[in-house]
Amino acid sequence: MLDAYRRHRQLATLLPAKVIRNVEDTVAALAPEGLTISAYLQACLRHPALFCQAPTTLARNVRAVCDSFAASGLIPADYVKACLRHPQLFSLRAERVVNNVEHVASAFQSSHVAREQYLEACLAHPQLFGYSPSRIIGGVADVTRRFEKVGLSPEAYVQACMARPSVLCFKPSTLSANVEKLLRHFAADGLTEAAYIRACIRRPELLTLRPETLTTNVESLLARFPPDCLPRRRYLAACVRRPQLFLQRPETLAAAVTSVVSRFASVGLTLEGYLGACLRLPPLFSLRPTTVIRHVELAAALYLADLLGLPTGPPYAPWAPLFDFLNRHPEVYSFSDDNLRLRERYAQIVRPRPSTALLRLSRAQIEQAVAEWGKASPPRS
Repeated sequence: MLDAYRRHRQLATLLPAKVIRNVEDTVAALAPEGLTISAYLQACLRHPALFCQAPTTLARNVRAVCDSFAASGLIPADYVKACLRHPQLFSLRAERVVNNVEHVASAFQSSHVAREQYLEACLAHPQLFGYSPSRIIGGVADVTRRFEKVGLSPEAYVQACMARPSVLCFKPSTLSANVEKLLRHFAADGLTEAAYIRACIRRPELLTLRPETLTTNVESLLARFPPDCLPRRRYLAACVRRPQLFLQRPETLAAAVTSVVSRFASVGLTLEGYLGACLRLPPLFSLRPTTVIRHVELAAALYLADLLGLPTGPPYAPWAPLFDFLNRHPEVYSFSDDNLRLRERYAQIVRPRPSTALLRLSRAQIEQAVAEWGKASPPRS
């Protein structure tokens, strides 16, 4: 509380009873919208001017905004929560907040963003309610103008901002600098501006994170494996295809890979082979090792039952032919349990000629074949 007095000196001119009454009357006025005394006190300590402001004014500010956007689905309790997260909103005149939202939502209509969608973005990041339209609209224009030569369109960027509204809170110069610094770091590794911007549109938080964090994530993972097993250029290409790899902790990704390889190393899975599969199918880097291990065991059951038409491996790597196939068709590692069990059932009832087609056919094809077999089979007596 002493800090609040230091930050807002007008507090010292008010009697304690007046401060207390201001708080209690504001809470009473907005109690139907879910405002509680403890939550509001925390907001006042963050924005001490609230201690001094008339409760009727604050309640009117909140209710007028809610009334203006009631038809767009704004729930008063949600707006009060937004005000608690960004307490300055209690003090902002409703006309200003409504004008800010209306102008930005109108500008974003050409990018197929409805007012309701922009309101959701504001609720996720309440400071957006208070930002001027020129700041938001101008920021979008600055970023798209900077990267339009590599294919960034206003619509794509606005949609990315709706997926991650915090992007709108950053200065365009900060976002551009983040991109440029990361690209300089990987300039010799084939990462182009166009490819990275495409990755940013899919994972917009890449624009806002410190480039040092992202480069450290990549470099730390690369350092954990031999370069011939995980080439820099191929891994960066995988990151572009699966942008969340830029974001994930390198120790987590490395542990996922090594857990799978160590589990099956004695039967023929090599680090180089499995990393090659991950590079072909980048989401494989992120799959839980327990999931991948279970899927391999289900596929191995088909292999050991001679349903895949693959040869037997040498004594020191008996499942090597299976892993050669899986590493060339890494999507099988990610098949669901019931998908693999469906293929086993298909092999048991249809009895096709042993072939890797059992794993290469789509699930829809397998299901259709099982259904057709059921129709053609004579009913049991």
